[in-house]
Amino acid sequence: MQARAASNSRPEVLHACTVQKGYKMRAIQQYGYFINSWQWEWFSHLTCREPVSKYTAQKLLLSWIRSLCTTERIQIACIAVVNCMNLTPHWHVLMFGKNMNGRILLDVSEKRWERKWPGIARIEVVKGNQAASHYLAGNITLWNSDLYELFVYNRKLLDKYRRARQD
Repeated sequence: MQARAASNSRPEVLHACTVQKGYKMRAIQQYGYFINSWQWEWFSHLTCREPVSKYTAQKLLLSWIRSLCTTERIQIACIAVVNCMNLTPHWHVLMFGKNMNGRILLDVSEKRWERKWPGIARIEVVKGNQAASHYLAGNITLWNSDLYELFVYNRKLLDKYRRARQD
């Protein structure tokens, strides 16, 4: 049985605000602890080529993830942060994927999917889960950005995998 892409999944905003300088270290620790609840496989850095709206940036990310799901026949779950500097969105995305046949995101060519992003992309295989989680958490709060937002994609898979790690 093949895994289906969740066509009705939409990125869900977990938290959005402007960066407040007095709470950075506490926020980094709290976000890092939360994000470290999953075993991530890819860390993607995705930048739009030009300034676009937050809505358009979300649509670009969603389209890229859905294409990855359907092409590779794998369910993807991710937590993403978008930072906007001068209205140019930059995504940091921690991802993992699974299907019913045991295929995971590490079995997929990250270079192929770098080329499919409609902008500038770099995808790294996660080697240290805690380091990646804290890097993402740091980018939530430390950028000199106009705005940041934290998104989740495929909450069902995230919830299922998080429970499996706690058992």
